[in-house]
Amino acid sequence: MNKTKRASVILVTVIAIGLIAGLTSAVIYAALSASQTIPLQGTVSAVNLAISQNGAPITSMTWAPMDPGASATQNVTVQNTGNVPETLSLQINSLIPSGCGITLTWNQQGTVLNAGSSVVATLTLTVPSTVSGGTNYSFNAVFTGTEN
Repeated sequence: MNKTKRASVILVTVIAIGLIAGLTSAVIYAALSASQTIPLQGTVSAVNLAISQNGAPITSMTWAPMDPGASATQNVTVQNTGNVPETLSLQINSLIPSGCGITLTWNQQGTVLNAGSSVVATLTLTVPSTVSGGTNYSFNAVFTGTEN
């Protein structure tokens, strides 16, 4: 056999061995590998509150003039419009005039409100006796629902 034919036979043999090795590897991999697709679905927890008064959503409140040392109340409805139980809290911020001592409290601090439930909350505004008559005030009431 001449050198050209011998080289061709060797080349064809090497290619055949490579193809057989590749196919064997693919067959072994296929025999050692399996997959399954499982569709999943769910709901992401949502925390959300709605505040209303007399059946209407509110974005601000106005209180009647108060004497120094007086307290006044207003009722609001707090609804958990999320899909998980929430612990309620209330804070005030941006009080003007700063440090005047005006406070806002409620009877639902720490209450756990289940999803879809509502509760009537009594807000109590207290003006300390040290505040001068004629003082205008403003602040933000921050109602918070925290997921349990």
